[in-house]
Amino acid sequence: MPSAAALGSKTIDVIGYPCSARGRGLRTAVTAAHYLAARGARVRQLRGTTPATTIDLIRERLSRPDRPEVIACAGGDDLISLVLQAISGTGVALGLLPTGHRDDLAAALGIPLGDLRSAAEVVLAGQLRDIDVGVVGTAPAAHTMFTTAVHIGSDTRLFDPPYRPWSPGLPAALLAPSAQPVRIELTCGTDFSTPTVIETEALLVTVGNIGRTGGKRICPDARLDDGLLDVTVVGSAPRGQTLRLLTALAAGRVIAHPAVTYHQAAAVSVWCPAGSAMVDGTALDARPCTAHVLRGAQAVLVP
Repeated sequence: MPSAAALGSKTIDVIGYPCSARGRGLRTAVTAAHYLAARGARVRQLRGTTPATTIDLIRERLSRPDRPEVIACAGGDDLISLVLQAISGTGVALGLLPTGHRDDLAAALGIPLGDLRSAAEVVLAGQLRDIDVGVVGTAPAAHTMFTTAVHIGSDTRLFDPPYRPWSPGLPAALLAPSAQPVRIELTCGTDFSTPTVIETEALLVTVGNIGRTGGKRICPDARLDDGLLDVTVVGSAPRGQTLRLLTALAAGRVIAHPAVTYHQAAAVSVWCPAGSAMVDGTALDARPCTAHVLRGAQAVLVP
C-alpha cells in the first residue's frame, strides 16, 4: 500500500444521503472520510437531505475556488444518479464507495463490494476511466443523467430495491398479474435521421448503459464505453410464459425467448402512453421517453 506522502494530498468530498442504501450511506460516508483523511487526503464531508438539496449542495461546492478533485459517493446507484446531475461536464472525477453487494455501477467497474477500505483506496489512488453517460428526457426541459438503465412498461417495480432478488420467484409471482402488455412505439437510431421503428406490445422495455441493473442481466451485452445504449424488449407472451419470463428476470438470468429481442442505438425514443418509467429508483413520465448517450462523458476512479 503506498504511503500517504507518496499519494499526495488529493482533495475529496465524500457525499452521504440518508435515503440511499436504507441509511447505510451516511455511516459509510463517515467511516470512509476518516479513513481517507488518515491516508493523507484533504477531505470534506457532505450530507444531502433530499434529491434536490443534494444536487444543489454539490453544485455549490463545485462553484467555489476550493472545489474538490473528486466527489466520492457513499451509497448506491440512486445517489450516483443524483451526483451525476451536478458533476457531469465539470471535470471533477467520480469516486464510488459501495454500501452493499448489489451496487451495479461499482460491480461493473470492478470496485470492491463489501470492503470499504479497498474501495476507499481506489478513490485515493485508482486510475481514471472515462465512461458513457445516458441522458433520459420526458419533456423539453426535464433531463436526467444515468449510468445504469431506464425501465419502461406496465409495471417496473421489479427494479425497485424492495423487489431485488432475495427470493426470485416471489416478486415474479406478485407482479405477474399486474404486468400487462402495453402498446409501445420504439424508435432506435444513431441520430434519428434513418431510424428503426418498432411497434409492438411489450411487458417491459429497458434502455441500458450497463449489463446488470437491479441485480438483473437485462441488457447482457451492454458496455460502458461503446457509445451505445442497449435496448431489451420483453414482448407479450401467454400468461404461463409471462410468469416464467419474470421469474428468470428476477433471478438475474439472461432471457432467451422468442418474445425477448435485443437492439443497440445511440438514441432511443419510447412512446408508451399506458406505462410508467423508472431510472435508478426514480419515477419518470413515460409519454414519450427519449434517451441518448454521451460517450466518455464522466471520469470515474477504478482499480
